[in-house]
Amino acid sequence: MMSKVAFGLLTLYQLAMAVFNEGSRRQVGDLFEFVVELEDQILDMMTSLARVKETLSQLSELYLLSLYYAATNSVD
Repeated sequence: MMSKVAFGLLTLYQLAMAVFNEGSRRQVGDLFEFVVELEDQILDMMTSLARVKETLSQLSELYLLSLYYAATNSVD
């Protein structure tokens, strides 16, 4: 199954080819409207991924701390 972004990039490519290679002037507006829509979708995804990355980074720090505490509190 093709992801939403991959499908969007394919659609963008098809519109660009129609406009630039085939000279389809009637699709110029569609091309640039789609560029803006795709850019907004990508920005939303990047924002969401940044939140996920922050959470994962915090969890990684907790893991490192747990290893440290386990090593310093182990009974020999």
